Amino acid sequence: MVRGSCLCGDLAWGADGPFEMMSHCHCSRCRKAVSGAYATDFATPEQGFRWLRGDERVRDFSLRGAKWFATSFCDTCGSVMPHALRSNRSKVLIQAGALDGDPEIRVTQHIFVASKAPWVEITDALPRFAEYAPKTG
Repeated sequence: MVRGSCLCGDLAWGADGPFEMMSHCHCSRCRKAVSGAYATDFATPEQGFRWLRGDERVRDFSLRGAKWFATSFCDTCGSVMPHALRSNRSKVLIQAGALDGDPEIRVTQHIFVASKAPWVEITDALPRFAEYAPKTG
């Protein structure tokens, strides 16, 4: 099990995996949510995810008018926390910055590079997609 927590430690969670879709998302919404050049996150099945501490302190935010964007955060420190995907409620999106251990999955792609910050230069060889990566399989 991989574990994660918020900055103040009020919230803690664990996830068993399997983990999938680790991406650097460059969309403006994710950048603003994490206050960074991009958000790095991955998905896990909902049944393998559990709050270990402080789930009553989780606050959800859904951007009005945004079909797919939502996030959750700690009501004490504001750290972005895992949340169910709006497009697939059976999956939980985990923000890699909140990890306390190694999920043994690595980033495989950059998504929403069409809206990346102009001051960011992508220097790795990972695949880049203007928006979502194309569905496979």
